[in-house]
Amino acid sequence: MRVRDEGTPMPYLEWNTELETGVAEIDDQHKMLFKLINDLHSAAEEAPDDADAVEDAMYTLSDYVAEHFGDEEALMAEHNYPGLAAHHDMHQRLIARTLHFMTQFVNGGKVSLADLTEFLGSWLQGHIVEQDCKFAATLKG
Repeated sequence: MRVRDEGTPMPYLEWNTELETGVAEIDDQHKMLFKLINDLHSAAEEAPDDADAVEDAMYTLSDYVAEHFGDEEALMAEHNYPGLAAHHDMHQRLIARTLHFMTQFVNGGKVSLADLTEFLGSWLQGHIVEQDCKFAATLKG
C-alpha cells in the first residue's frame, strides 16, 4: 500500500486538475469512477481471498460505468456532438473488455485484479484527456 508522507494511505488513482473537463456533471462522475476503481483495488489488495467483496466492488463499478457512459452519451446527443458514434464505440469496447475480466473472475478463472485496475485506471485517464476534454471543449466553445 502506498502511503503519503504524513502516514495516510494514498489512493491507487488520484484525481488531478489536468483531468477536469470543466463540465461539473462529467467531472463529478469521473471522480466517482476514480473512487470506485480505488475501491476495487483496495478490495483486491486487502481481501484477495474474499471473492464476495471483490465481486461486489466489480459490480458496483460496472453499474456506475454504464450509468456514466449513458449520461455522457445523452449529453453528447443533446448537443449534436459529431464524435458521438466513435465515442460510443470506445465505451462499448471498454465494457466488453471489463465484462470479460468479470466473467473470468466470477467463473473462478485466474484473473489478475492488479492488471484489471491498472487497465481501467490507464484507460480512464487517457480517455478523459484525449476524448472527454475534446467533447467538453465543444460544449464551452
